[in-house]
Amino acid sequence: MLTWAFWHALRHPPARNPLFRRAYTAPEQPIPWYIGCVQGFGILLFLPILAFAGLIYSIGWSVGIANLIGKERVRGTFDLLSLCPSGPLGMSWAIATGYLYHHRTFKNITSPGNVFIRVMLAGSLIALVDLQALLAPGVDWTILLWTLLSRLAAAAVALYIDQVQSLVLGALVGMVMPGIARERVNAQLYAFAAYIGAQLATYFVTIMVGFYLIPLLFDRLSLAGIGADAVIVLLRLALFFGTRELLIRLLWRRLVEQLNPDPGEIRTLLRAHVGGFPRY
Repeated sequence: MLTWAFWHALRHPPARNPLFRRAYTAPEQPIPWYIGCVQGFGILLFLPILAFAGLIYSIGWSVGIANLIGKERVRGTFDLLSLCPSGPLGMSWAIATGYLYHHRTFKNITSPGNVFIRVMLAGSLIALVDLQALLAPGVDWTILLWTLLSRLAAAAVALYIDQVQSLVLGALVGMVMPGIARERVNAQLYAFAAYIGAQLATYFVTIMVGFYLIPLLFDRLSLAGIGADAVIVLLRLALFFGTRELLIRLLWRRLVEQLNPDPGEIRTLLRAHVGGFPRY
């Protein structure tokens, strides 16, 4: 699956590539006003930004990557840099990962401890939602305990999937949009709109199919009980993952069409770079 291939590549960036080093050590860029508005709104919703940090921050990162690559295109240096041994794909990936690792927030939210804290936060919220039902008289504790545990497990898996795929999606959007919009400002706007649109489409499909159509189908088939609930949870997770995986594949296909990399470049990227992350 492309999601895990790109996630592995993000976790092992081309740290020795000069373009990675340049993006990694570049001074902070001012973000467009609309990115500040979206992230500011997320900060107002304090708990959601903790639980879905990858989704929120990837908005700005996708725009920033599009800005850097778009700047190379405007300067006329993109084609020249594409002659490097890593090729246009490796060059674009080096810029994208260098930009991501330039931000300490990226390294923080991908750390295991940070992920664990956010999963526990989401689990606590779910427990609070079910607290009133747990304290109701005559409650079937076995069913409620199973429901609570299954929701906790599903929330943990969904949060991890959301973080991994949001970061991969943000990087790919930032790499694709400068090839569609030649003007740097337009590339930033396209990246912003494409990323938001992809995330909204994912959640719309998941909510409509996973939380409306699938339960309705199970009711029509008279399927109920703990086993049916477990199947519904698994179908929702598969739908959530599969919808964004499809979008990632579509973006990857568009990127390959734009850059026309040779098979060696593709193999190098998808098997990721090893050798560790340098200290500057």
